[in-house]
Amino acid sequence: MCIKRLVSSPTRQNEAAASSSGGLTQHGATFAVRVGTIDGVVTHHLRAETRRDLAAWARAIVQGCHAAAASLREYTVRCTWQGKACQLVVNHEEGFSLYATGTRGVVGNGVSPGSPPTPLWKRSFDKLKMSADDGARLLWLDFGGEDGEFELDLESCPKPIVFVLHNFLSAKIHRMGLSA
Repeated sequence: MCIKRLVSSPTRQNEAAASSSGGLTQHGATFAVRVGTIDGVVTHHLRAETRRDLAAWARAIVQGCHAAAASLREYTVRCTWQGKACQLVVNHEEGFSLYATGTRGVVGNGVSPGSPPTPLWKRSFDKLKMSADDGARLLWLDFGGEDGEFELDLESCPKPIVFVLHNFLSAKIHRMGLSA
């Protein structure tokens, strides 16, 4: 799964050069690709020679992440919620589902063949009001209203799931034809 964020970082010198050269940056435009890993965020700084090159890189990275999100369809991470061992499943179409560990896709633990397990809770993307993390192990998903905020202990850095979540949402928005 492509779990990246693209961050543009033009400098004043680059902006001045671009305006005086009709949109072409003489000294290049820098940008960063941030990757969410189990150990935290890794940043790679890159430089494009022109604004056109920067746009091409950005388009390729975003399209690649959207294609990866569409092909992956679902991302599962182990977590603890209210003292229970669980699995958080983020599905490209359906949103969020939380299952008690051992109930998803395993016959025997109260799951009969042919019947899907029942999630502890399930929420669609459109219900998500806010997400946050502490960069160490906690993820908060706020669905507002009666649901309020769910705190999940991911037992490791939450950045990979946060980046996957953002890529899924970006891909959905792009697929709907919306843009920022």
